[in-house]
Order: sequence, then structure tokens, then C-alpha cells
Amino acid sequence: MTHKRRNVHRAFTLVELLVVIAVIGVLVALLIPALSSVRESARRSQCQNNLKQIGLAALQYSADRRVYPMGRDDTRQYATSWAFRLLPYVEEHATHEAYDSELRVDAPENAVAMRSSVGLFICPTRGKYRADRNFDNDDAPPDVTGCAAGGDYAAAAGNHFRYDSGTENVDLTQAGAIHTRSRIRPKQIKDGTSRTILIGHRHVVDPDGSDADTSMEAHDLGDTAFFSGDNPKTIFADLSGGLPQSQDVNRTYDESWFGGPHPDVTPFVFLDGHVISISNATPLEILMSMCIIGDGKGMQPLDAS
Repeated sequence: MTHKRRNVHRAFTLVELLVVIAVIGVLVALLIPALSSVRESARRSQCQNNLKQIGLAALQYSADRRVYPMGRDDTRQYATSWAFRLLPYVEEHATHEAYDSELRVDAPENAVAMRSSVGLFICPTRGKYRADRNFDNDDAPPDVTGCAAGGDYAAAAGNHFRYDSGTENVDLTQAGAIHTRSRIRPKQIKDGTSRTILIGHRHVVDPDGSDADTSMEAHDLGDTAFFSGDNPKTIFADLSGGLPQSQDVNRTYDESWFGGPHPDVTPFVFLDGHVISISNATPLEILMSMCIIGDGKGMQPLDAS
């Protein structure tokens, strides 16, 4: 007798299929945070590299001109910022040369100079590369909106972000290297270039429309035209309030903080050109000493990177 052999194809049962799906779900749940952490680490490294390049540009500027770049030369709509002064040193000569100082920064004739986004000044984690900021209008609702170049970094102005040396002799116990009307020479850095902050990541909370006057919300948060000098909260910051422990902390009208979207740390470039990420839990006394060029303290932070 001949027996025909049957080929039996065994299929997955419903229980086995559910087990496989559950295992895949667990693996995905474990991998996603790890991948997010790797991506954020890469973005933070790029942010630190941005600050390194900005710091080197500022040092080259000071070597050429014997002073660090002025933070801003005025407080009106004709003022330009330290970032604008560094454009020729970050291969943006044409953008810098397109500026007409006889016209307001928001004038159409200054579109190339003020509305050309420069990626070096943008934190990759935040990633707002489009030129979509408002122009400040002397603390009034803006006349020109949604077209100015932005930036995520601020100069350490001193004991307060509004520090202004004006026409008086600069107070080295209060001033940072870059502030309103500053002309700080390298020899005036009394606390040591390796212990004094030059520029760092500015704390920015994206506007959410909660302000009663939404046209002023970006102004109040310090997220307006970066190459203009009109809004000090956009181009300066201080450490008088420490470093924010939460990315969602909002600021009052008269505050401008360092901080940023990188968990637990904030990157800075110092006056000697080295870059470190400082823990947001660093004591206030240490933070404040690093913002001032001649207070006699010059404390050294620990690298939290």
C-alpha cells in the first residue's frame, strides 16, 4: 500500500502572533529613547561647535581691532549687534557689506543684511533656521514681522544683560566683555580669559500666543531680529538668576537668561576660545563670577559635558 505524504504547513496561532508583537513593542520602546539620546548628543555637539566657531571669530576680531566686538552701538532701530559685527569673520562678507547704516534695520533696503539667516547662529536642537523673526520697534508693536534672521546665542553682558558702559569709564567689576556700547580690550580681562564667559546659549521659550498682545510676545521672550541691536534680550544675557532647570520656565519682562534646550546643561564659549557645557545646577556665585571680566573672583566651572 502506498501512503501519500502530506506537507503540513503550520501557521502562527493568534497567541504566538500577539507575543511577537509584544516583544517588538518592548524592543521599540527600549530603542527609541536610546536613539533620541544619540540624536540629542549629536545636536549638542554641533551646538558646541557653533559656539567654538563664533568664539574664534570674536577672538580674530579682537586680534585685528584690539577690542572685542561692541555688543550694540545704539538702542534704536538703527543699531546693529555683536553678531552682525562678526559676519565678515564667519564668511558672510556680502551680508555685512549690504547694510546701509543711514536706514532703519527693518527697511527693505537692508533686507540682505538683516534678513539673511546664518546657520552658525542657530542651535540645531531648536532648529529655527528660517528668517521668520519680527523686527523690534523700540519696545512697541513691530512694523515689520516674520522676515528677520534669528539667533540662539547671547553675549555675557555682565552683572545684568542691560549693562551699558556708555561714555563713562567701564566698571570692570560689573561689565562683561560684550555689552551695550562696549569697547573692551583684551588687557582689561582681569579674571583670566579661561574663566570668563564670552557667549553662550540663550534661554528661549517659543511664543505660544498666551500674551494678551501677541505682537509683543516674541519681543518679551527675546526672539526678534538677531543682527539688529534694538532688543537687548535677543543679543545679551546674564546669570543673575542662575540657569533654568526647566526648558519651559518663562521670563519676566526685565530678564534675559542663558539656558537652552539641552537637558541639564548649557554650552558656553570662553574668552580663550574653549567651549564647555556647564551644569544648570552650578551654584549662583560661580555663575555670576564667570559673567564679569574684573570682579576678582574668576571661578572655574566644571565641564558637565
